[in-house]
Order: sequence, then C-alpha cells, then structure tokens
Amino acid sequence: MSGRTKFTWKQRLEAVEMCLSGDYPYTTVAKKFNTSDSTLINWIRSYKNNGVDGLQESHTWRRYTPELKLAAVNDYLSRKFSLLECCEKYNITSDSVLRSWISKYNSGKELKATNGGRIYTNESWT
Repeated sequence: MSGRTKFTWKQRLEAVEMCLSGDYPYTTVAKKFNTSDSTLINWIRSYKNNGVDGLQESHTWRRYTPELKLAAVNDYLSRKFSLLECCEKYNITSDSVLRSWISKYNSGKELKATNGGRIYTNESWT
C-alpha cells in the first residue's frame, strides 16, 4: 500500500462481495471495514465498471477529457442522472470528483483535461 489507501485490494474485494451478496447492508460492511458507505459505493461502482482490476490501488490519477467532464456535468445538471448514476455511466472514480467539476462549471471556469499520469509513491504522501 502506498498511503493513498489503508485497504488492500483483497479487503476491498471482500467488502464489495459482502455488499453484492445482498446478505449485509452497506452500513454493516462499512462498520466492519471502518470506512464509509460512500467509499463502499465507489468500490462497488469501480468493481462493476472495471472488474477486480477496478479495486487495485492506482498509482496515477485517472485522465478525463474535457468532453467527458462536460457531458457528465450536463447530464447531472439537466437532472437526467443522479451524481452516482453519472459516475457509473462515465466511469468516474467518485462523486467528489464530479462535484468538483460541477463547482468549476458553475463558477464559469473551464473544464480542462485532467493532468493525470503523475505516479505517487510513499514519499509523495509524507
């Protein structure tokens, strides 16, 4: 683990499988793993969109085009989809990412391409 997350991919997979089994409510799983419901929802969405690989820890930021950002923002603002539905449709890592794009858009700032690609190591987080 690099410091970006305190969970191994096996822990994330176990939590996702517990939720998807239908035997455990999100709140129970969240308490077991000492995390939030929204984190579980992000893991589940990533798992559904990308399989087990979606639960692997990423060492780079995901890149998003300005067109994708604008489409997701417009879908949300037109009430076509909820935050979570937009994140699922556009494979956005979390609703907080989409919220930041909406905030920029509403304040008149340009939605630029994500400058992704920086690799994060333990030293990046100390």
